[in-house]
Amino acid sequence: MIRVCASCFGIFRRELFESYAGTIGLNLDQFKKDMDSEKATERVDSDHALGDSLGVKLTPTLFINNHPVDPKDKNPEGVRAAIDAALAGKSKSGA
Repeated sequence: MIRVCASCFGIFRRELFESYAGTIGLNLDQFKKDMDSEKATERVDSDHALGDSLGVKLTPTLFINNHPVDPKDKNPEGVRAAIDAALAGKSKSGA
């Protein structure tokens, strides 16, 4: 799964991910097999399509009530303001 996503951005270094897998004690043979599997590729493609449909342009993207938080607002104050605005909108709608 990591292979497809990371390679889309030209930053893939398979050895790095294999090193991470080894460091946390994963079975490296299974990890490599899974990383190269069609199932993983399909999952990444599906996740990528979902992100496209939601307007995701970069990661991480934070959504509050199905609205993306502007990258400049990805700080405690900005997130709190987005949550407060979502709660205020919910109160106004009576939901």
